Amino acid sequence: MKKILLLLSLVLFLSKGAPACEMGLHEWELAFDYSLPISGPIVPAHEFLVLSIRFIPSELTELIWVDEQNRSTAMVDWLKNALPNWTASLPFRPTKADDLGKIKPKPTTAILKTTGYSLRVVLFTDKLSNHRCKQLVITQEGRLRLAMPAAPKPIAENYPCRSWVSIFFFDTPVPSKIISVTAFPVRNTNSEIYLNEKFITELFYHELVQRRPSDYMSPYPDGFPLLEF
Repeated sequence: MKKILLLLSLVLFLSKGAPACEMGLHEWELAFDYSLPISGPIVPAHEFLVLSIRFIPSELTELIWVDEQNRSTAMVDWLKNALPNWTASLPFRPTKADDLGKIKPKPTTAILKTTGYSLRVVLFTDKLSNHRCKQLVITQEGRLRLAMPAAPKPIAENYPCRSWVSIFFFDTPVPSKIISVTAFPVRNTNSEIYLNEKFITELFYHELVQRRPSDYMSPYPDGFPLLEF
């Protein structure tokens, strides 16, 4: 679990992504799928992206994050300053639901609560490489509830939030055999943050991984099969 947290948080500190790697041809098969419920987002990347799209700076000046266990808010408070969104720099106040009555929100105060969150670890293997090329996908998904009771027009909305990191590797996930790492959202988009071009070239040369035809259209917008939660 600590390794997963470290990997997800490291994604946020990378300054820019590398060009996307779309060279390999794969036919993915599900090999492993494990889901764990969590109290809230470990890395709040999509949550703050949703807020920055929904509002302009004059409409939102303070965030109150409701968390009964104070676990997810501790991670959010620690990681949010690494995010590029302007909403991540807003004053941030964690609280419990029972204490909301003591708070007098301003018209520009948003009350946030996360529900139904899970952390999912999925492993795909590539049939075309005799299952030697693999893809490890770690996703975080849930819903963000948003309320602004003191706004001129009170708001009560909820949004699906999903963040993920995908690691391509060959045979074993050791550093020398990692092909690429892709994540969403990194600077608000799906971005390849690491690419081992020398290694993928060697795999093509030895015909261990099939090269993608120039006119190929991938059926996977995110680079991996759709995951149903």
